Amino acid sequence: MSKVDKNRNQKIQEASRNNNWEEVSRLLDQPLENSLRKDRQHKTVSMNNHISYNGSSKEYGDNIADTNPNPLEHLIVQENKQQLEKALSKLSEQERQIILGYHVFNKSYSNLAKELGISDKTVKKRLESTLQKMKNILLEE
Repeated sequence: MSKVDKNRNQKIQEASRNNNWEEVSRLLDQPLENSLRKDRQHKTVSMNNHISYNGSSKEYGDNIADTNPNPLEHLIVQENKQQLEKALSKLSEQERQIILGYHVFNKSYSNLAKELGISDKTVKKRLESTLQKMKNILLEE
């Protein structure tokens, strides 16, 4: 703890013994006020700065979108993953390689054809039929 923090804590204890709660509050807010003053000095913007929208006051931090999924969205994503894994497990190895190769690993028909030892047109036809098969499997559940 720095010398400044020790002095502030002593002043807080003294003010609380004297029941001077306004002084306690001021001393407790002092580190935040100092950081805001430094922000203004360096012309930076704190996420705690207040802005006004149509008469209502908000902090900058309130305008940052939370990209974390809420519990319901997380549950839906987990269920979708489970259904997809279940449907993929019902496909043959070659069908899985074609689906995952094309849609997940962005491989071209010709690359998949070389890997699987079949023609480009066969890859395209099997991809179409496998997608239809996956759709039917997913609709059954």
